[in-house]
Amino acid sequence: MKPTLEQLLTDIYALDASLREQDAEVRSLVQNLLTEKPVVAADAAFRARLRAELLAERTVVAPKIKQPALPWWLYYAAPIGFATVLILMLVPEYTKTQAPFVPTAVPTTIEQSAPEADEALFMDVPVESPAAKRGAAVSTESEQSTFGVAADMAQSDLLYVGTQEPGQVVLVESALLTAPAYVVIQEIGQSEAVLGMSDIMLLGEQLPFAVTLQTSLLSGSMYEAVLYQDDGDGLRATTSDVVVFAMSFSVSVR
Repeated sequence: MKPTLEQLLTDIYALDASLREQDAEVRSLVQNLLTEKPVVAADAAFRARLRAELLAERTVVAPKIKQPALPWWLYYAAPIGFATVLILMLVPEYTKTQAPFVPTAVPTTIEQSAPEADEALFMDVPVESPAAKRGAAVSTESEQSTFGVAADMAQSDLLYVGTQEPGQVVLVESALLTAPAYVVIQEIGQSEAVLGMSDIMLLGEQLPFAVTLQTSLLSGSMYEAVLYQDDGDGLRATTSDVVVFAMSFSVSVR
């Protein structure tokens, strides 16, 4: 007795129950097999091949998604943006390494009076009046004084603190150190109570930095910023370290 379509389907579903989800496709394949009557033994290899063909029909190939192309202007803007970022990174570093500006004296020229100039014109002899000699001496002394002040400034410790806001932080805008030093914020008066200290800084030009205080600055009051030079022990000891610069500053009124 030849097996019927339903019997074959029952046997197939008994081997793999998941094929019931594709009952129509399975019926069509089995019906074609019964119609063509192939002489094939339904062994394990046949069942495996049939199952593979059915599963292959269930495979859905995902469509490829085409990536959107970048706008044409981006290819030209990207190098410009990179160059801009590089300039912004290098310019501050270059300005930090520049030597501080040192003012120089402008030589003073003393003009000859009209009679002396006329006399020199006719005699072809340079005229040096007493006034010209005194002016030349004053000019030389002025140049020497100016250069001396500039040299002293370049070799001195400096500190600048502007007007502050009430609070527990003092912003030191600039400091020029010839040796390791630290900043002390203190009251003005007989007590000179210390309100806060900075860390010990290395020599050279220091960028703006903040000094944290133990107590708040009072609105409208005056305080003092003192620069102490470390004596080499690496400790912030105001009793043994030397004061190299000091300035007072005010607190704004709210």
